[in-house]
Amino acid sequence: PYRGVLQTREVSVGGIMLDLGANVGHMSVVRAMLGDITAAYCAEPDPLNFECLVRSGVENQLEGLVMPDRVAIGAAAGTARLRRGRFPGGHRIVDGAGEATLDVEITTLDAWVSRHAIPLPLVTFVKVDVQGLEPQVIEGAGAVLAHPHITWQVEVCPRMLRDTVPDVPAYIARLASLFTHFTDLNRAASGPRGRPTAELAEALAYLGQDDASQTDVLLFNLSG
Repeated sequence: PYRGVLQTREVSVGGIMLDLGANVGHMSVVRAMLGDITAAYCAEPDPLNFECLVRSGVENQLEGLVMPDRVAIGAAAGTARLRRGRFPGGHRIVDGAGEATLDVEITTLDAWVSRHAIPLPLVTFVKVDVQGLEPQVIEGAGAVLAHPHITWQVEVCPRMLRDTVPDVPAYIARLASLFTHFTDLNRAASGPRGRPTAELAEALAYLGQDDASQTDVLLFNLSG
C-alpha cells in the first residue's frame, strides 16, 4: 500500500479520510500509522474483511483514529446482496441471490456521514473502491460533493462499471463535471500529473482496450 499512499500524499495529509470499500485497512490503517490523517472513517460490508480491519486497528493501537463500520455505500439505504469473491478485494454488490452472496446493510454517503456526525469541513480525502458501485456512491453524495476542498480517489474499471451503469461515458462525464482537475494514478499514464477534467474522457480512453484495464483517478478542484 505504500506506493498508493505516496501517490496521493500531497492531497491527503492532514484532516479526516473517508475510506469507502476499506477492505482490511490497507490504506486507512497505513495512513493512520504514518500520522497522515487525524481520523479515518471506514465502510466495509464484508464480515471477514471487517473483522480483519477491526483487529488491525486494535493491534496497532489506532482505536479512535480508525473507525470501522460494516456497511456498503451506494445510492439508497436498505439491504443489498454482497457476492464474495475469491480474494479480499473481490467482493461486490450484485443484483439477485446466489450461493456466494449474503445480505449486507447499504446506505448513502450523505446518510453515513450524518449518522457518524463527521464534520465535512475537516474531511480532506475520500477513497472509493467499491467494485463498480462508484456511480451509485456519487449519486448519494451530494452533501459531501458540495465541499469542493475535498479530494476524491475513485477507481475506474469499465468492465465492472458496465454491470452497474447503462452508459459508462456518461458517468465519466459526470465525474468531470464535479471537479476541475484530475490525476490518473496509473504508472503508465501519459500527460501531465494534474490535468483539467475536460480532458478526463480522452485520458481514460485507453481503459476500453481490454477487460482487465482499470485505474484510480484523483479528482480535485483548483480555484483561479
